[in-house]
Formats: sequence, structure tokens, C-alpha cells
Amino acid sequence: MVETFPRLYEISNIKHCSLLKLYVPVDSGCHWNFGISYRRLYDAEIAEFTVLTPILNNVVFSPDEDDELVWVGESSGAFSVNHPTIDNLQRRNCALSVFGGSSATNLCSLCNNVLEFGTHLFWNCRFTHQVWAYFFAQESMQFPTFSSLLNLFKNKWSSVATQNDGKEIWKRIPASVCWNVWNERNARTFNGKKRTVEAIIADSKISAFHWAAKNLTYTNLLHHDVISNWRGLFFDPP
Repeated sequence: MVETFPRLYEISNIKHCSLLKLYVPVDSGCHWNFGISYRRLYDAEIAEFTVLTPILNNVVFSPDEDDELVWVGESSGAFSVNHPTIDNLQRRNCALSVFGGSSATNLCSLCNNVLEFGTHLFWNCRFTHQVWAYFFAQESMQFPTFSSLLNLFKNKWSSVATQNDGKEIWKRIPASVCWNVWNERNARTFNGKKRTVEAIIADSKISAFHWAAKNLTYTNLLHHDVISNWRGLFFDPP
């Protein structure tokens, strides 16, 4: 964890232990105790959580065996985010109930067309693709290609903005989009609530704005201004 998720490791009060010691069974399933204080997470920390979550969903413990990092979705044992998380849970006979009490299918809840796995959900899904397309269009940038979710976050995300506010906000767009897409996925899966692409774009703007606030020139803007005048405020200043 210290190498793959360094920021989460840094803020954790529990270090040098196995995942089994961080796993806390509860009546509703399980809880992961990483020893992280209840404070507002920064965008880089949220980005790491976004990548870590689908990994934890696939963890199965064998208490009598020594710890070993093996990704069962690949014959090589190497981790790949191109693995259907819900499908993997179903093959382990883990019943995942969705809104209405029925069992979850292994299809992406955003498009209902493709198996749900990390790279699809956060990048290739036609619903998510529209969110990304909006922001790249605002920056007059071509839609990039990433082979994995980790590569998405490793990208430098340099902005064409000429002012610092635009640059600071743009750096937080990847984490913001993924965070809001993940929330939408959970709302659809567990609460039966659906929102539009436009709503996710608006929430992504607000999240990025708040996460970058300490580095911005203007922080007392109304949410409506941030949403409706996004480009004028941050990327095409007068």
C-alpha cells in the first residue's frame, strides 16, 4: 500500500500490518479500518480511494495461509483493473442486493450494456464518456486514451488555462469526475436513483472547485456561478 497508495498510507495511523488486521466484520457486511482521521480528504487522497475501492471489493481472506498478493482475475496473478467487480463477487457466491431487493446483475449500472469493471465504469462507459467529453471540450483538447485507470491518474493533466485558478482546478478534474461517477453508480445500484450527465458535470465542477479552494484567488463564489460560468471564471478570464 505504501508504494501504490502513498497518500492514504501517509495519513493512516495503522501501518506495517496485514489487510486482515484492517478488516472489521459487521452485520451489514464489512468495514475497513485504515486508521484515517475524520477530516476532509484532499483530491489526491480521494483519487487513491477511487482506485482502491474496486480492489477491496475483491479481497477474500484465508486466515490460515501466509499473506500473498495475488489477483485471481488474471492467470498471472498480476492486478488488472479490467476485471468486473460485481461479476467477481457473484462468482464468489456473494449476494449483492440492489434497490428493490433483487440481486445485482454484472452490468454497468450507468449504461446497462457492458460488464462493470474499473476502466469501463470510470472511463469507457458511454455515460461517463459524456462527462469527460464536456471537460475536454472546455479545454479544447482531444479526447486522450488510457490503457488503465491507474494511468489516468498518473497523467500530469496539464491545462491550457493561462491563470493559476484554471490550472489548479483542472488538476482536480480526474478525481472529481471519478468521485461523482462512483457516487452516481452507488445511488443507482442501492437507492434506485438516477441523475443526468449534466448533473454529474455540475457536481464535478463543484467538487473540483472546493478541493482547489485553498489555492484559488476567488473562493467566495456561489455554486451557481461556478456551474454556469465555469469557462469564463477559470479558463477564459477577462
